[in-house]
Amino acid sequence: MRLISTGILILAVLFVPRACSHDTDWEDLEDDTHLIWSVNPGTYDTGALYITDKPSISHPRQPRIHRASSNSPQLINPARPHDSAMYPPWFAYNPSRSGYDPSRSGYDPSRSGYDPSRSGYDSSGSGYNPSRSVNYPSRSGYNPAGPVNNNPWSFLPPRSPNSIAPAEANIRESLSVNSKFPQRGSDGYHPHFGGLLRNDPWNSTSRITRVANGIYTVERGRLHDHSYVMFYKNENGPISPMHDIPLFANEGNKIFNMVVEVPRWTNAKMEIATKEMLNPIKQDVKKGKLRYVANVFPHHGYMWNYGALPQTWENPNHVDESTGEKGDNDPIDVCEIGYRVAKRGEVLQVKVLGILGLLDEGETDWKVIAIDVNDPLAPQLSDIGDVEQHMPGFLKATVEWFKLYKVPDGKPENQFAFNGEAKDREFAHQIILGTHVQWRDLVSGKAEKGEVDINAVSVPYAASVLSAEAASKIITDSADFAEPAAIEPKVDQWHYVNLK
Repeated sequence: MRLISTGILILAVLFVPRACSHDTDWEDLEDDTHLIWSVNPGTYDTGALYITDKPSISHPRQPRIHRASSNSPQLINPARPHDSAMYPPWFAYNPSRSGYDPSRSGYDPSRSGYDPSRSGYDSSGSGYNPSRSVNYPSRSGYNPAGPVNNNPWSFLPPRSPNSIAPAEANIRESLSVNSKFPQRGSDGYHPHFGGLLRNDPWNSTSRITRVANGIYTVERGRLHDHSYVMFYKNENGPISPMHDIPLFANEGNKIFNMVVEVPRWTNAKMEIATKEMLNPIKQDVKKGKLRYVANVFPHHGYMWNYGALPQTWENPNHVDESTGEKGDNDPIDVCEIGYRVAKRGEVLQVKVLGILGLLDEGETDWKVIAIDVNDPLAPQLSDIGDVEQHMPGFLKATVEWFKLYKVPDGKPENQFAFNGEAKDREFAHQIILGTHVQWRDLVSGKAEKGEVDINAVSVPYAASVLSAEAASKIITDSADFAEPAAIEPKVDQWHYVNLK
């Protein structure tokens, strides 16, 4: 009999830790206490809640485990009021441990549900917090719909790893046009509740994409059609990508914001519409037809992510001392040379490596060479000389591309200042800061604006300020978002051109 009892005791010691370690997610509580969520694989069932006094399931000594019942005060149940005298220290709404503790859960933007920028105030019925419940889209963090299947602990499903790839972490897309598209993106971001505090009338008829911290694109009309337009907004309403997005992402480290107009390997000549209110991104039109850049063999479309630095302007009335030509009346252009194909409208943080002085039909058209700070090669590229070392032939191909891209349209080759030599980082910084000063003169009314629209929303010294209501009406008056139009096959045609 003693032998049988001893055997049962040994089996209990061996079985309990292994049972709890199978398919579990551990959450540290007190120094000597752990919470185990036992999950049934392949289902959404959060299973049972256990409390143990050991910090590791691999610890050789058997932990003390208690199964919590629906009548037990040990449940981490956010529906109960906090009573520190009744509930133990690891209770969810205990400010010293969990609920309201930024280091643990509750109001922690990186961990749980009550963060407006991440999804907490979602009136549609769940948190959709990507850092905790990617695999449980209907059950997220603090579910305002209440417990599921009468499980009082179902408010808190196990934390799941964030499934967003680092290179794509800034792109959180949700399509919600006339209920044709899913209401939420793959990481749980929701444009109407997850951080966007305004309920604008055009939200439900637009494609809204998060492109940077607090910045979103609002697509309207049909891509590859005259109706297509891409606006920008923040949590306060529409903004201008030319005037209201800051030039610097980190001024101390000289990290700049870049607005991507044309993703690499695409042909549609998209650009910031400087003459229109809110300066949206639109496809350029020539002689009534949408413009597509020609494919000059061996290149297809643009060979970099192409865009512009916000809050810059090349003054057409100012003769550049370096080139002897006036500016082209546009924000300064950027060629981002990283490995990733960006998305149209994305706002990248880039570091500048150098600059090319293109002379385009008698105008100075600077081309900044930069790289996304998150690119794997970025730490090795600090100046223009590093580009040739780590990317041999790339600068030569860039110069060739700019010389020839208009030749298929019957125009002569473009020319370069400095015989096509790329200038270094410090020179580039000086040019950029000069165009920023010119932009400040433009938006403040000191410089002649010509046809450029200088209405800003958030620039404190702007001569012309656009109200949130007026800005919203501009978007409302544009066409609702729709499926892209077909592209003519000739857009993919090769053109064979020899350098002179």
